[in-house]
Amino acid sequence: MGEQLGTVIAALIGFGGLFVGLIVGRRQVADQAQVEHGHWLRAQRQEAYVQLLDSWETAVRKTEEVVGDEDYLTAEERGWDWGEDVQPSIMRRVEEAWEPVWRAVERVLLIGPDPASASATTLRAAGQAIVEAALDFNGRWPNVEPFRNTVQQGQTAWRTVATTAAQIVQTAPRPGRS
Repeated sequence: MGEQLGTVIAALIGFGGLFVGLIVGRRQVADQAQVEHGHWLRAQRQEAYVQLLDSWETAVRKTEEVVGDEDYLTAEERGWDWGEDVQPSIMRRVEEAWEPVWRAVERVLLIGPDPASASATTLRAAGQAIVEAALDFNGRWPNVEPFRNTVQQGQTAWRTVATTAAQIVQTAPRPGRS
């Protein structure tokens, strides 16, 4: 009977060790999966932030080119119809320049986190202000001073996004953190 009791106790200890091993192993797998997902998400965010910042710079440059385009500035002297030819061309070029920015903002809003989404929303508002200033056809076009002011305000928003994105991307994923 003593031998059998020893065998039963040894079996119970073995099963207990097996059970603890399963729990610990399962936790390690879950932690590893969470860290790998964190790395994947961080890479997706980094790509989205870079895309947003690059598309912003491109849109601002293209919009500045439109505002300074000599062909538009001398259009009436050349006999071009302002309302039929020039204005629609300006609008098309400016709107096309900003389309990639709007898509990039949506992507950042989708993958976040909240600080990045907030700064992307501010950047979108700044971009919309630049578009409005570039397309302000009231009075003599272009109205350079308000346009330059909105671009400068937009650059401040751009720096905020860049700073926020850098802080987010530089934080390494860890188990137990979301």
